[in-house]
Parts: sequence; structure tokens; C-alpha cells
Amino acid sequence: MTKADDKTDGIIHENEYGDKKSHGFLRFLIFLVIAAFVAFFWNPILNFSADYVGSLNYSPSTVISELSNKLNLTPLGQAILNGAKPQLDDSDSFNQHCNVEVSSISTIGCYTNRRIYIFNVTNNDLTGIKESTLSHEFLHATWAHLTFFEQYNLTTILQDAYNDEAYHTQLAEDLETYDESERLEEIYVRLGNEFQNLPPELEAHYAQYFHDQDKIADFFDLYHEPFDALEEEYHRLIAEINDLNKEIEAKNTDLSGAGDALNNDIDAYNNCVEGRTNCGKSYSELAAEYDNLISRQNTFQSNLDELNAMIRKYNDLIETYNEKLTAYKSLWGDMNSNPLPEAPEIKSGSSKINQT
Repeated sequence: MTKADDKTDGIIHENEYGDKKSHGFLRFLIFLVIAAFVAFFWNPILNFSADYVGSLNYSPSTVISELSNKLNLTPLGQAILNGAKPQLDDSDSFNQHCNVEVSSISTIGCYTNRRIYIFNVTNNDLTGIKESTLSHEFLHATWAHLTFFEQYNLTTILQDAYNDEAYHTQLAEDLETYDESERLEEIYVRLGNEFQNLPPELEAHYAQYFHDQDKIADFFDLYHEPFDALEEEYHRLIAEINDLNKEIEAKNTDLSGAGDALNNDIDAYNNCVEGRTNCGKSYSELAAEYDNLISRQNTFQSNLDELNAMIRKYNDLIETYNEKLTAYKSLWGDMNSNPLPEAPEIKSGSSKINQT
């Protein structure tokens, strides 16, 4: 009886141990679920809390304060911006913070490690570039603070806006270079930073951060104006140069044939007058032919003068074109933290400016 009791006790103890193992594994699974929940849904909130605490010790520079005031942020927006501790950098510091290398794309800002860094562009012709860059990187920070559900709820709205012709043309070429995982965030940032008259859902969303989102888009347009003006002039000059070149080639061909014919007729007239050939023409006929040749010669010279004037105009256009191209390259170079090997080709539409 004692042995049986011992055996029975052993079985009971084994079941209790098994139950303990099951409970321990269940607790582990619950822990993983909670951790995943926090990572996906609450991590942005935790980041915001950490950024807010960190911002309490942040003292922006005078320039950053001025730029921040121009963005006219809401209290929530200002808290997020301060949490990102925006910093204006010279070339060396900016390249280090943003890991910038020489490339054909200009990088003037970045949001990395929950910090915002702005390249200190000093060209006064690029009015609004610092404000626009700061707001661009700020929107990356706001995206990072959205919860999974908030980002998910914006997905369809952002994709519909991206496919809208009102925005797609300006965005499509640049966003083709982004990975699918990054594209949605960039659409979110670019729409909020570059466009007015957004869909009502997006206007309501950005109103959480900006008192006047249309003014943000104005900054973007403002610093693109010099590029747009140069590009417009560039394309006008190219068209005029090409058209004028065709006219010069056609006129040169016509004059070449007319000149050869005129020279042949002058030689024939002189040979007749000097008696080297028996042309059988009377004095009055030769006099009329002389007058005709002089008239043709004057017409030819007039056409030749016109051709030379066209060539001078063509050369002036080429000189103006080179000046505009130099100005474009200078503007492009002034907003680069590294010297560019070569300014990018001028295309219709906006210049490629990378605010990562």
C-alpha cells in the first residue's frame, strides 16, 4: 500500500510539474505579444515621451528659433520639432551627421536617429530653402511619431492623393527611386511640404501640426523660383537656338546656290564684254544684263548681311545660354554640402533636391 501511494504521489507530482511548464510557456507568449504590441503601437508614443523629455534641455539657436517661428506650428507640432532638436550645420558637420557623399543629387537636410539636421545654405537667392527643408524633415519626425494604426489609416488617403494628377507629376519621378517601404512616408512628407489645396482628410491631419499648411508650400515654391526661372529661360533659349540654326542652314544653302549662279553669270558677262567669247549681244542687251547683275549682286549682299546678322544673334544666344547654365550650376552648387562633379541636366519641372 505504501508503494502504491508512493507511485500515486509521483504521478501527481509529475502532472504539477507539467502544468508549471505550460504556465511558464504561456506567460512567455503573453510577454512576446505585449512586447510586439508595444513595439508596433506604443513605440511612437514612447519615442514622443522620450523626445519631449529630451527637448526640455534643448535650447535652439537664434536661426533655428526664427525658422521655427516662420513655420507657425501648433503646440503639438512645436513639441515634436523641439524633440527632434533641429540643428543648422556647416558642410563638414552636415556631411558627418547625414552621411552625405558626393553625388548628382543635392542633400540639404536629414532626419536621422530622431534628430533633424539642416545644411546652412547661404545663397540669398534661395529664399525659403531653410524653412522648407526644416518643415520637410519635421514631417519625417511627425510620421515617426504616428502609431501603426494612424499610419495605416493614412495609407489609402496618401496613395489616392499620389495617383491624383494634381500631385503625381511632381512626385512620380523622384519617388521612383524610393523603396516601397519608404515611399509611403515620403509621399506623406512631400504632400504636406509642397502642395496646397490638399484633400480634406490630409488638410485636417496636417492641421494638427501647422496653423497654416499653405504657407509651408509657399516656402517650397519660393526657393524653387530661381530654378524654375532659369529652367524656363533655358528651354526658351534652346528652342530659339534650334529654330535659328535651322533658318541659318536653310539660308546658307540658298545663298550658296545663288552665289554660285551669280558668279557664273558675272564671268560670262565679263568674257562677253572683253571679247573672250563671241556672245553676239548688242550694247543695249549688255547694258541691261549689267544692270540685272548689279541688282542681283545687291540682293545677294543684302541676304548675306541678313545671314551674318542671324549668325551674330545665334552666337549671342549661345553666350546667354552658357551664362544661364553657369548661373544654374552656381545655384545648384550653393545648396550642396559637397562640390558636385557636375550639375544635373536641366529638365522641365522642379529640380531634384533631396531632403531625406
